[in-house]
Amino acid sequence: RAKQAGAASGRACRRAERALFRLRESGPDAPPAPASLAFLNRLSDLLWLYGRVLERESGVDGALRRPEEGPPGTELD
Repeated sequence: RAKQAGAASGRACRRAERALFRLRESGPDAPPAPASLAFLNRLSDLLWLYGRVLERESGVDGALRRPEEGPPGTELD
């Protein structure tokens, strides 16, 4: 349950970061402070790392792919 909460928090933070970036790119009217983007970026990194720690502690294999599988897109099915 904690793992799911950590993952959801990380996704929400990434969405907020992207929304803030789009707001900054939309024009000069009240641009967000650069520190806001930096804070959200660091927070989302921290939440991602926390999710990985929770996976490891709960015994979940969090690997996206195995080294012997090669780079993405090179599957030989």
